[in-house]
Amino acid sequence: MSENLYFQPHILSQAVSELCQAAGSPEEEAALVSGRLLKADLTGHPSHGIIRIPSYMTMIGINWIKPGAIPEVVYNNGPTALMNGHRSYGQVGAEKAMGLAIQKALEYGIAGVGINNLAHIGRLADYANTASLAGCLSLIFTSCGGVIPMVAPFEGLARRMATNPI
Repeated sequence: MSENLYFQPHILSQAVSELCQAAGSPEEEAALVSGRLLKADLTGHPSHGIIRIPSYMTMIGINWIKPGAIPEVVYNNGPTALMNGHRSYGQVGAEKAMGLAIQKALEYGIAGVGINNLAHIGRLADYANTASLAGCLSLIFTSCGGVIPMVAPFEGLARRMATNPI
């Protein structure tokens, strides 16, 4: 019978941060990723928590995640924008995209910001909470990156998305 092991959150966060840094992440990026993964565990969403580290390390090994990649805005027109994540950790790209969306929403009253070319973004509530704390309402959609398209959009002819993009 296996015994459950428990670790103090700050120790787990530090270990994950150090692992990310050893894989090439700058310190700030490693802290963001480890913080978001740990928060997922602590809020009852372990499927988006520390358990993701082995898959993240695999994705780094096959160049699906590029530690230190800097997302950039490739289209910017008033309240809308599109960003390229340059294969960043999803938490990094999604955080920058939400920051831009908040900035635009506060300026224009509404905003639509998309980001592509990034990895798993983690627990969506983190980004909704960020928007809420800034006084904004948000709708967050994801293609469930890397998942084979399984369903066609309403009246569509071809499969384009996963079963739950929201």
